[in-house]
Amino acid sequence: MHPDYKYMYEVLEDNDIYGFSREVMLQSAAVLEKAYPEDFYKRETYLLY
Repeated sequence: MHPDYKYMYEVLEDNDIYGFSREVMLQSAAVLEKAYPEDFYKRETYLLY
């Protein structure tokens, strides 16, 4: 993590970190959807897209 910040929202104020984190989150959601199609639906992740 970043040593100058205490909270995640402080780190995510950096647009580069925010963009990277969002892409990783979307990739993880796609993997979970493929691995568990009956349990992990896009309708549950609509806020991610």
